[in-house]
Amino acid sequence: MQEMHGPAAGLIKPRVGTGRYVQVQRNVIDDRLARRHANSGGFVGEQAVRRLFDQYYAVLNAHDLGGIADVLTEDAVFDDDFVPGVVFHSAAEVRNVFEVMWHAFPDLEFAIQNGPFFAADSRQCMVYGRITGTLANAVPDFGLVKVGASIDQEYMALYEAKVDRFSNVRVCLNRSVTAGQVG
Repeated sequence: MQEMHGPAAGLIKPRVGTGRYVQVQRNVIDDRLARRHANSGGFVGEQAVRRLFDQYYAVLNAHDLGGIADVLTEDAVFDDDFVPGVVFHSAAEVRNVFEVMWHAFPDLEFAIQNGPFFAADSRQCMVYGRITGTLANAVPDFGLVKVGASIDQEYMALYEAKVDRFSNVRVCLNRSVTAGQVG
């Protein structure tokens, strides 16, 4: 289907030759497509992924441990340079990491600076973001030892959505910046 612009944007022509347009909310269409392809892991609409981003960042910024399972698949792969050398392979493992991080940084915040930028199929997308917070409790295993120091760091993150949750998250940041600020 061809993308429409101007006053016809968001309208779908029901049949060729009728000359009528029917208003349909794109998120309703996205939700139907997501449900239709739930078992195949197929197409996830851009609006559905945008809503998932809102939910994901709300969970992170509320420090909602229980919400992690609502935004990541059970078998999610989570690879974050903030925790170097380790790849996590389930929502439960990611929950444990955030439990440690939120204890270390009680005021930890994530903000999208730009994006999300979507791949052609809308399942993969990237954001440019910023993480900020003050280290209140050291985590030597993560190299976080400067209690009282603040972190203010940019990152790029690649996400892949599967139906209504992220199945893959890859966060890229400059670990030397992390070490210089709180290491």
